[in-house]
Amino acid sequence: MKKLFFIVTTLIIIFNSCSTDFEVNAPWEDKTIIFGLLDQSDSVQYVKINKAFLGKDDAYNMAAVSDSFNYSNLNVSLQRFRNDELVQTILLEPTNEIVKDTGIFATDNNLVYKTNTRIYRNADYKIIVEIPATGKIVYAETTTIDSFKIERPFDIQTTSEIPINFAQTAPVQIKWKPARNSKLCYITMYFNYYDIVGTDSILQQIELSLSPNVYTSTDNDGLSGTTPNEVKDLYGEDFYKFVASSLDVPETGTKRLAKSLDFEFYCASDDYYTYYQVNNSTTGLSQDKPLFTNVKNGYGLFTSKYKQTVYAKKLNPESLDSLSRGRYTKHLKFADGSNSWN
Repeated sequence: MKKLFFIVTTLIIIFNSCSTDFEVNAPWEDKTIIFGLLDQSDSVQYVKINKAFLGKDDAYNMAAVSDSFNYSNLNVSLQRFRNDELVQTILLEPTNEIVKDTGIFATDNNLVYKTNTRIYRNADYKIIVEIPATGKIVYAETTTIDSFKIERPFDIQTTSEIPINFAQTAPVQIKWKPARNSKLCYITMYFNYYDIVGTDSILQQIELSLSPNVYTSTDNDGLSGTTPNEVKDLYGEDFYKFVASSLDVPETGTKRLAKSLDFEFYCASDDYYTYYQVNNSTTGLSQDKPLFTNVKNGYGLFTSKYKQTVYAKKLNPESLDSLSRGRYTKHLKFADGSNSWN
């Protein structure tokens, strides 16, 4: 089951604003909030759809009741277009199969809408939410992100194997072509290793999230040789410091063996980038944050992301020697390049 990440909005803030324009007894207005990120690398798509709520009770008490923010009946569809012509309609089904983390909002009925239908790359999609109780229609549009070519540390189009060398002073370069329709790319590096206790080997993993690369344009062609490369430098010293800060000295009788590195590339759209920038902006003395939404007749974010992963990159013997005997990690009991713990 792939992990599901939702951008969480605190609806309570909307109704507890310190604005002097807020009318306590104003007529209630149905406000629909949509959050969804289409990703063709996932086998299932989820969209979160809620209503904002207003009542005489304490906001925290109302948030603890799922009926306060869930619609009882919605018609949700996803339309795919080609050259402005409708070519496919997908019906999204309600489900509460995703367990919500504990917090302010109720966890008993975490209602989301899902489909297992294939999502195409570089395609135009429109989500339409019909609310039978009011006749209101809420919608949003996005173009999915295209595939792209990873050139380093490994070209996914070939079977070439180039071990990672963190023992050198020069940085290890991560290099890729920006994907069409994407505005930024997050890269996460996963370090896989074994804790060995007697005859048992326990696979472990730690992760390092690198700062995102933001593109100057979304008009790229990530499979074209003419598209300029994006580059992220990763220095060996930073890698060893990361391992040292992430791991404790193993218990007596435990030793460690490095296995591999995985590199996960997550590309996101221009709308996602704008939403992120707006919601993480510094507002100075003002307590009110600006609002960004690409949902028509409602609020929220419906956009695209795309993941590609490079698996099982090996460290070269010199890097393993540094992991075993280097000043940052020598206390962590990793084997050296000869699989020795001496």
